[in-house]
Amino acid sequence: MKILREWILPILLLCNLIMFLKDYITTSNVNFTLLCIVFAITPIAFQDKIKFSKNNYTYFSALMFILAASMLIIQSLKTM
Repeated sequence: MKILREWILPILLLCNLIMFLKDYITTSNVNFTLLCIVFAITPIAFQDKIKFSKNNYTYFSALMFILAASMLIIQSLKTM
């Protein structure tokens, strides 16, 4: 599990961010689904890399969860 958090999740996050930027540059359209995945993976991927206090990490992960949920809601409203 430590290898997953240490290496695989940050690499997946970076690949997802690159795919989002490539898609945005080519079509100039925001893909909220890819942004949702980026916001959802960020707290888990950087939990051990950045030294947060327990209270700050709780706020950071809650903010990222709210952003990910809002991106899903925006995407579902956009496709209706």
